[in-house]
Amino acid sequence: MHELSTKWLSTASPIEHAIAEAETAHIYLGGPADARRMRDIPPEKFEANSLGGDRQHEPRRKRRVRDIDLPIGRITPERAETYGLDYASWSRSYRDALAVDLKEIQRRGIALARSLRGRKKVRLRSDAGTDLRFEMKAIPPIVSDGIISAEDIRRGFVQTSLPAGRLEFSVRPESVDGEIRSTDPIPFAGRAIVHPWFRIHSGKIVESGAAEHQDLLHRILKQSKVESSRIGFMTIGLNPVAKPCMLDNSIVKDDVGFGLGPHPQLERRAVDPEVSFDSTIGPVRMDIER
Repeated sequence: MHELSTKWLSTASPIEHAIAEAETAHIYLGGPADARRMRDIPPEKFEANSLGGDRQHEPRRKRRVRDIDLPIGRITPERAETYGLDYASWSRSYRDALAVDLKEIQRRGIALARSLRGRKKVRLRSDAGTDLRFEMKAIPPIVSDGIISAEDIRRGFVQTSLPAGRLEFSVRPESVDGEIRSTDPIPFAGRAIVHPWFRIHSGKIVESGAAEHQDLLHRILKQSKVESSRIGFMTIGLNPVAKPCMLDNSIVKDDVGFGLGPHPQLERRAVDPEVSFDSTIGPVRMDIER
């Protein structure tokens, strides 16, 4: 990425593209080990590299190849230093979360999915200042439980992660209103966007900022067409032992995430691949209108 042009980086690798046309399962282990090297790479190189990755993996997406993220390659002392994490706590939380019974995750997710089913109205609040309201879409949520079953494949749900523990659901974009004050940082290009915040009206992010690296946050949002995109999906963590000390806290119990655009699996026909922003908020209190 230091030496190659943005044109080269934005082009699909012929080898990766060929693999994506042939493989029947994909497991991603994460990396590189030392993210500090990313800090002096221009952001436009990351944007180009992301575009090239999307293009070379497109055959896998179209063929609905089973895909599991097992990001153990990202859990390193160097990466912890890069993003201001405690390596020992992060590694311990990851491994504890990995050992949780997947069937128990499945049961927790199914129970929560039942309580949210239908056009339920939901309010999220946190001690950090998040106060957000939205309405569910009448689309059954997905339980990301680390298992890709035959039934999941029939429904087109072919992506999950380990450690597991996340409920994913679509929301009515125009119903999303309020403010998000996140306690989870956003890692990007070897830097941590600290305490990002968002003001949202009718599903659109109308204002945003961060305590550190606000410029990077605005660049990511612009890349994801923030001016025209609306929040279309959310996630809730289900893993009872995961702690909010990791690079990705989306599995932490009651840690909520949100994403721009339609959900990539629940509403895959409406997805714009160029809209790819998502982030977690931190643990919240959730009130469901019965």
